[in-house]
Amino acid sequence: HLPLKTHVLCRGSMLPHQRGREKLLGVAAFATAISLALGLYALWAWPAFVMGIPFLLAPFTFAHFHFERNYGGRSFITVANTAAGLGFTLAEGIFLLGSRFNEFGVYLIVIFFYHWGEFALTAWFNTDTAGVDAFVVNHSQAWAVAQFVCVLEYWVEKLFLFPEVKGHPLLFGLGLAGVIFGEFWRKGGMWTAAHNFTHLISYKKKERHQLVTWGLYRFVRHPGYFGWFYWVIFCQVLLGNPVSAVAFAYVAWKFFVDRIPDEEEMLCRFFPGEYEQYRSRTPTLIPFVP
Repeated sequence: HLPLKTHVLCRGSMLPHQRGREKLLGVAAFATAISLALGLYALWAWPAFVMGIPFLLAPFTFAHFHFERNYGGRSFITVANTAAGLGFTLAEGIFLLGSRFNEFGVYLIVIFFYHWGEFALTAWFNTDTAGVDAFVVNHSQAWAVAQFVCVLEYWVEKLFLFPEVKGHPLLFGLGLAGVIFGEFWRKGGMWTAAHNFTHLISYKKKERHQLVTWGLYRFVRHPGYFGWFYWVIFCQVLLGNPVSAVAFAYVAWKFFVDRIPDEEEMLCRFFPGEYEQYRSRTPTLIPFVP
């Protein structure tokens, strides 16, 4: 513990990791705000520009890999580039609200808050390891393919097959409620675990690593996984995508069937006896995952 005098001095100024946290979040927020403003202005001035934003995001994708390769995933320029891309996504989502593509606009806004929230909580609690990967926009090729497929399904069905299903009040309401429910558990789990939460499985116990059994973890063994499982399914319900809803449900379930046992094997090593007791009394609430 810090001596009282030192503790008082620290309250008036930020510690080194706090300064890094504020700067990292500030850079990301500034880049998002600028791209959001530019995107909204462009869409307001040239409504047809809405079709061009996906193509505009392509240079951001190219720049992302260029900056990550040359400057590293934790550089401010890489973080700013990714945040700017999300800002344009939010701009398009806001622009589509109230249009015949309202549900797609809401989906884009949901996507923005999901990825920005992942980054913000990681930067807040784990500043030393936070970088562009904390946005989880590029965590796997499978995720990129899944996003492409669900967007393709939406537009094909909206324009050519059964447009009346898209935006149906029942599906839209159920999907939005499910998305909020899933995000509550996902971000609530991250907040409760604080510095103990990581996007990747930890194979080495850190000095400050704790077994979290309070808050949301009292009710669900992996609230972040539980929330993401239902979030990803209800995103497809929100869009009215029947094929993607089933596909996402299976893929997400298969992912956790494989991942949770691996992670819990490490947790049993980190907290012998203690984790087994916690696991025996706390469910996952993911179907067929004990």
